[in-house]
Amino acid sequence: MFGTFGETFAENRKFFFRYTWPLKLAATRAARQLKHVFGKPHGKKIGSVIAVVPYYGDHQMLSWFLTYYRKLGIKLFVFLDISVERDLPGRLDDAGDCAVWQTKGFMHPGKTIDALNFLRHRYARQKWCLSVEPYDFLVFPKSETRHIRDLTDFLESEQRKHAFAIVVDAYGDGPASEMQLSDTVSPFEQLPYFDRFGYQTAAAEPLSVIPILGGVQRRYLYGDEPQRAPALNRIPLIKLNWDCYYLASTRMAVPALLNTPHSAWHSTTTTCLLRYALLGSEMPLHIAKQAEPAQLYPDNVTPLFAGSEAMTFAALKNQGSQKFHSSADLLECGLLNNGQWF
Repeated sequence: MFGTFGETFAENRKFFFRYTWPLKLAATRAARQLKHVFGKPHGKKIGSVIAVVPYYGDHQMLSWFLTYYRKLGIKLFVFLDISVERDLPGRLDDAGDCAVWQTKGFMHPGKTIDALNFLRHRYARQKWCLSVEPYDFLVFPKSETRHIRDLTDFLESEQRKHAFAIVVDAYGDGPASEMQLSDTVSPFEQLPYFDRFGYQTAAAEPLSVIPILGGVQRRYLYGDEPQRAPALNRIPLIKLNWDCYYLASTRMAVPALLNTPHSAWHSTTTTCLLRYALLGSEMPLHIAKQAEPAQLYPDNVTPLFAGSEAMTFAALKNQGSQKFHSSADLLECGLLNNGQWF
């Protein structure tokens, strides 16, 4: 049985050496290849929720990203800058709520997850840690009027250490290749639609992972082989204990209890990640695609960023498209769950 620590010392020890210890060791090794170049060097005296984010190079998306999450209540952003230019510090305008780390030399894309795991534990141990891509915008019930701290306080009141999410790809009226990231027009306006139907759970994987398949990538790219569509389940928000590590992007973590969508005794509040990767520029998306496959487990899981590249020139809107106005739209479609939150 895959799960969190077992009932006996022997089970606990076996789980630790099979999963937790290798991930901890990999994070320690990755740390030797990193250097701190901007902002706070650690998360001490920083309360609330800390975001740890890879940065691929889309600086205009970064501006919208920071605006959105600052409004949501994020107090510190920790970036791993793996862009080609490595110019993120200069683009942050001395922002006091940001920190930037870079690699000392070449780092294999497959090690990105290990470096991010190190940064999570350096900054967010015993705190709530938000782990998202720079194209992801977290939505939870009533997130237009509530802060992320409201959500984490509620989760803690239910003795939950994480929030489950479904990735929802956003798209526009026409091909994304005809659009361009703008400082004045938000991604929400440029790509206002998402697929409201066609989501389903697949067979459970090891470590209690429940894959969610569906969305526009499944509809457009995998109509003949829907089982090959990318998995959309994520765990973007975790109360980071000493033994918490991601081992497959953010779609799989240990302890395994973090992968379960709901409590054993009732339906739990969930979240969505509205993804605007179709607005990403060529090189940043290429870097993101390189970093993603080695993070995914098992090997036959299809990465999301490759699909974003493939759909750039496609007209994706159809009769099943829904315009996004607020979290209520995702609640109505069943992609969000209120749980017992009101």
